Amino acid sequence: MQITQDVTVQIDPTLSAALTDKNRLLQTTIDPTVTNAVWQFNGEEGRPGLNLYLSDQTGSRSSATIPPLVLRNEVELMLRLHKLNKAIRRVRDWRHTVAVLFATLRPWCIALPGNPCVQEGSGMVIEDMSGGYDVPELMVIRGNTAMVITPVGAWVLGADGRVDMLGPNYRAVLQYTRATDQWYHVPDAAPYRELPLTEPLFRELAEACLDD
Repeated sequence: MQITQDVTVQIDPTLSAALTDKNRLLQTTIDPTVTNAVWQFNGEEGRPGLNLYLSDQTGSRSSATIPPLVLRNEVELMLRLHKLNKAIRRVRDWRHTVAVLFATLRPWCIALPGNPCVQEGSGMVIEDMSGGYDVPELMVIRGNTAMVITPVGAWVLGADGRVDMLGPNYRAVLQYTRATDQWYHVPDAAPYRELPLTEPLFRELAEACLDD
């Protein structure tokens, strides 16, 4: 793992030396699949802190703000690093789960009536547990109407991840359950019973999203 310091840290020799002294702790605590760790001083007025950014070869990222005082308490710092390490693992697994879902949804999108144009894009999700990270998106354009299928987050209430299908006047919520490795649609009207995602159900939801 390559550990670097932003110029905002390097200008303070005392702080830079204190962080360099923690390199070994990072190398032994952070998952070996993490390839880069970058320290940055955020300099927020009244709330100074250190931002630590992690990234790996898959493009997964996580970040956290660590108060400088924590550097003096190795146990507390280790606990925060473990939490950050757990977050990047979750992001990595979540991005893979989304990639598998999109591999299924893309041909379903292409097969929709009206010969829609299907484009792949990217967005960013910012979550309290991990900070910001990149996610793929699918855009379906049919005539003058577009639907975007976009991940919302890995940390969501009652599920192990959420992806939304967004149209001009309709939003369809898809939730992932790790225990069953299954995606479900949660209707926005009673009865609020989870429905396993199938191609016929997806077509129904897509038509609602593409209805302008």
